[in-house]
Amino acid sequence: MKNIIGLSFCLFLFLGIIACSDSTVENAEAAVIETVESENAPASVAAIAWEKSSHDFGAITQGEPVICEFTLTNSGKEPLIISNVKASCGCTVPSYPKEPIAPGETQVITAKFNAKSAGKFSKTLTVTSNADVPTQRLTLKGEVMGS
Repeated sequence: MKNIIGLSFCLFLFLGIIACSDSTVENAEAAVIETVESENAPASVAAIAWEKSSHDFGAITQGEPVICEFTLTNSGKEPLIISNVKASCGCTVPSYPKEPIAPGETQVITAKFNAKSAGKFSKTLTVTSNADVPTQRLTLKGEVMGS
């Protein structure tokens, strides 16, 4: 008789644990699904889609300025505000739009490079904005031929 009561108690305990763990698993699965859905949902932020993020001038003449344009589109849902574009050296002068860029609108960042010395070069422009990726880098490279 004691064995039957002990077995019954163990059976009820076991069934209770299974019932609790099933609801916990279901709750956990629901939480994971909700998190994944919220991560896949389009965010209400600005985003930059670059036509290109690197430019190779090839061979250029020393002391003759060259200009490159980086075309960008605000692919987000909020106005894009570029707060700064900083060049890695003084031989590169950036120019960028100061007004907010509406969603879907296309603008241009210009970089004017004037090499003082011959040889291969690689320069960067650091773009700071309110985009989903707030700091992005553009690259200029080439080779300066002596005059």
